Amino acid sequence: MAELDYVAILDAYKGLSICFIISITLSNCVLIFKTIQKGRFIYIPRSLILISLAIGDIFLALFGLVVLARTFFEGLSVVSDFACSTQQALRSYVYFLIHFVYGVGLIVLALEFVQRNRTPQPNENAASSIVKSIVYSAFPWISGLVIILPLTIANAYIYGYKNGIDVCAMFVSLSRLNAMYVVSVILPAIVSVGVCGAVMCVKLSPASYSSSPAVVTYQVPPHTVVATSHHTINVVNAAGPPQYPGGLQTYPINSTQGQQMHSVNGESGTSQPQVAISNDKPGNNNNQQIFTTPNVQYPAQQYPMQQYPVQQYPGQQYPIQQYPVQQQYPTPQYSVQYPPPQFPVQQQYTAYTAQPNVVYAPPAQIVHQQNTTVPLDPAKERKIFLIIALIFFICVVPYASFAIGVQSDTTNILGDFDSYMVAQLCLFWLSVSRSLVTPIIFIIAK
Repeated sequence: MAELDYVAILDAYKGLSICFIISITLSNCVLIFKTIQKGRFIYIPRSLILISLAIGDIFLALFGLVVLARTFFEGLSVVSDFACSTQQALRSYVYFLIHFVYGVGLIVLALEFVQRNRTPQPNENAASSIVKSIVYSAFPWISGLVIILPLTIANAYIYGYKNGIDVCAMFVSLSRLNAMYVVSVILPAIVSVGVCGAVMCVKLSPASYSSSPAVVTYQVPPHTVVATSHHTINVVNAAGPPQYPGGLQTYPINSTQGQQMHSVNGESGTSQPQVAISNDKPGNNNNQQIFTTPNVQYPAQQYPMQQYPVQQYPGQQYPIQQYPVQQQYPTPQYSVQYPPPQFPVQQQYTAYTAQPNVVYAPPAQIVHQQNTTVPLDPAKERKIFLIIALIFFICVVPYASFAIGVQSDTTNILGDFDSYMVAQLCLFWLSVSRSLVTPIIFIIAK
């Protein structure tokens, strides 16, 4: 049997450490950037949890893998040059804490997903949303510090000198070592897969699938009263009066009786302002608007001024000397030009033909559109959680099971050390690859 090339294994460790340091850092930085770019991440628990988990993976690359890379490039004997506290933090974080935090983080993400889609959500801009986001994102780390650090560090290391060499080794019982891997790695991985799988079976509310802008309608009083005294056509804007640049323009018309004689479609008549009583608040006279009928420009036809005998208007006879001569003018001849109708885009208009006296219009509804952004479809989002949980399980559980088996059967390992080195190389970097694969999946999903 050919001997194993340990130099090649050391070179593999060097190359993989450099590649994973760069790729893990970049992928998680992109994930954080995309999450922050969407805005309002501080109000959304899901976004803040993803940011906290990404920061944990970046710390794994810039601390844990950098320290390991130094041992690979400078020689294994340099391990004794590190402080014992650095070695304790390295082993606890790389092998135990980061896996526990990520597993609990997936569980919190799944539970937050159910709570968000099953219960009505209050105002997302409230201060309570910020507090909830901070609590959700901090829970995996607080639980890890409370559970994992005492389990992996307390009374587990012996520091001293032996034959003139610094010794910082872990001396724990076999049952405690197995408990470290089970509680830190295997249990969170199994529970996260179970919880994410159960979320797939949860029935979501129909509102969770709505990704179109929300339409809010406001019912106005049952009748809209339009008062008029002439056969005209009133255009009622359901979203408010027509908006003209600079406001509603009025044009003064001078005539003998304050009226204008003009012709529309060959018919002569008088133009009087039409008053539409607003239906916002009954009894509020401030809401009355004067609507003028927009029309094209028609040349005014000349009509001879009709002379009526004075006796037809009893009580309206005034001495002629009361009217100065300079105020007697012939009928003005000019054309009236109305501004063209300018209606806002995407507004609904309903035309009502106003009959004489009072017309009761049907109830109107004012439609407002609210931009409700749904970052990810709920059905797709829970599938992403399940895929991430399965990848997490596949990456970390084999190495933890391998470590438990090695500690339980050290005799056979010494007899086949080459196979042990190859298996450790593959399974360790498989567990590290989780910090690279899962951020990429979240980036693609966003």
